[in-house]
Amino acid sequence: MGARVLVVGLDGADWAILDPLLAEGACPHLASVIEQGARATLRSTVPPITFPAWSSFLTGVNPGRHGLLDFVAWTPGRYDLRFVSGSHRRVPTLLERLDQAGLAAAAVGFPGTWPPPRLKQGFVLAGFDAPVAIGPGPDFAWPRPLYERLVRRHGPWVYADVDELKVGPRWYRGARRALLAGLRRKARLAEALLEERHWDLFAVHVGETDTAGHHFLALHDPASPRRPERVDPVAAGTLRDVYCAADRFLGRLLHAAGAEAVLVASDHGMVGSSDRVFHLNRALHAGGFTELRHPGHRARLGDGVRRALLRHLPARTKEWIFRQLRSTASRMERERRLGGVDLAASAAFSEETGYAPSVRLNVRGRDPCGVVAPDEVEGVRRAVSDWLLALRDPDDGQSLVARVDPREAVLWGPAVEAAPDLYLTLGRDRGYTWTLLPSAGPGPYVTRLEGRARLGGKGRGTVGVHRPEGVLILSGAGVDLPRVVPIWDCAPTLLELCGVKPPPGLDGRSLLSPACPQPAASTPAPVVPAQLRQVPPLTYGPEEEAVVAARLRALGYLE
Repeated sequence: MGARVLVVGLDGADWAILDPLLAEGACPHLASVIEQGARATLRSTVPPITFPAWSSFLTGVNPGRHGLLDFVAWTPGRYDLRFVSGSHRRVPTLLERLDQAGLAAAAVGFPGTWPPPRLKQGFVLAGFDAPVAIGPGPDFAWPRPLYERLVRRHGPWVYADVDELKVGPRWYRGARRALLAGLRRKARLAEALLEERHWDLFAVHVGETDTAGHHFLALHDPASPRRPERVDPVAAGTLRDVYCAADRFLGRLLHAAGAEAVLVASDHGMVGSSDRVFHLNRALHAGGFTELRHPGHRARLGDGVRRALLRHLPARTKEWIFRQLRSTASRMERERRLGGVDLAASAAFSEETGYAPSVRLNVRGRDPCGVVAPDEVEGVRRAVSDWLLALRDPDDGQSLVARVDPREAVLWGPAVEAAPDLYLTLGRDRGYTWTLLPSAGPGPYVTRLEGRARLGGKGRGTVGVHRPEGVLILSGAGVDLPRVVPIWDCAPTLLELCGVKPPPGLDGRSLLSPACPQPAASTPAPVVPAQLRQVPPLTYGPEEEAVVAARLRALGYLE
């Protein structure tokens, strides 16, 4: 029993957090894997967020080809949104390719794997896109009997979401306990799964590192502008303790798997956010590109009541509310992203998601209230880009926007047309990324979080935010990694480690050097074609959509 190749996905792990822990010997198992192989900076997708990034990790192609650009997708020809799942991915994952080659692959908890593919040899437990509220049930694992047997012995898998509507001292303590307990439970279940049979590839996702980074980075970093004046020492040590617990998790799996090769990767990195806020639609309004609606008294009152209720209601009650909302979950998200924009009068606008700063043009013939003529698109894109790059911090004159990329410069493939027209890289405020929050009507496009608002929570952004630079570690004699590795190189590398030749047509390439010993095989390694998946997308039902939306809110991705 055990595994030939072991993969551990440390969601949101960052070398800037990990390196000091390695230097003091606090993460010996990660240090051992590095010593037996090599390390690199992993370059994430654009945007560097969970669904696109892990899908590129699993498929070997960029988001423009696999099609998962965000947690939601726009309905063509409309301003409507729908929540998406792994069934919307257009390219097979390495799990399906290994299964087609007759090999046994197990993947536990990776986002973007619901519904689980019905592997003949393997096992998949879906990630947090599984539409269940308290851990996945048997419908979200394949094969079901194996998961049911594991649950009876070890309890269910738990997702790393924590309700962050009530940030404060008690919340920090409770979130810390939940994250550390979740890692211990996951280790027991993963060890039990490794005892079931010998796996050719065994991959486990750890979301606790990402959640801890989002909510505890300001407490970990003494210089953070979002650090509270009084810090509970136990809470301040949470990010460190979660990383160390993830290292112990890895150690247990190394012992149980006895793997020939080990790959540890994050989907993106993590950096602190500023207490200063950039309102992108207000900036576009100042440039004459966006017309904003003035929020009425009833809208402000309703939003305040909603936040107050959600702040004080128990988690199960909030879950029940979101279930009762049923088909309104996607409409609520659409209203949050677009409700403040007068679309009929706007040439461009932003959805103002903090995790993916971007701008969409409102194009005539493509969008229902299109303003920009098709032959004017390039000129308007250049004008928007020039305007944003010229914006300066009124305090120190530094750029608010460091870079603007047209979508075709960072994505390629059939899904590019569904992407925002421009992707932004925000500037830094004293070394911290600007906090991007929605524009509540016209007003200044630079504001500051005051008092308790600096701690984070709904409507305030998280204290830790994604950055493209992540973590990659690969063990093996002769492994020589380049300094920076695109995330889509991981899938072909893992295929080759399992003795399967990567198919032609992937964006990624195998990282195995000629000196790296190849897996012994009595027959030539099978080649699995790079065809598109022939599986129709599975749409969430109303209750399922509401549950997924609630989890994304708890994780801090949705307001």
